[in-house]
Amino acid sequence: EWAVLAFLMTFTVDANSASNLRDPVGFALVVCVSASCGLVLPFCTHVATWGAVMTLSFLTYFCLFPRYYRTVNAYVEAVKLCACPSDVMRVVSTKVTHQLSLCCVIM
Repeated sequence: EWAVLAFLMTFTVDANSASNLRDPVGFALVVCVSASCGLVLPFCTHVATWGAVMTLSFLTYFCLFPRYYRTVNAYVEAVKLCACPSDVMRVVSTKVTHQLSLCCVIM
């Protein structure tokens, strides 16, 4: 269930302020693969298999950092462009996405 929760949480965080579903689903799948590698890792009996699974796990985990950087930039841009009360929802949405992305990176 850990991999499924990782997928759903990442998808929920990214879909909060996304304009299409392609990017949130893609990032959620990457995080799901990373969590799945962590679950498979204890069952790897050969060193080469263990190394390959560990490498895949780290590569997919490191994809979170550019995504977090993009959420920071989106939040800063939304704050700069907030000129009227109707823009407040966009600022709040990007702020929530930014904060939840930070939680995903930390955990």
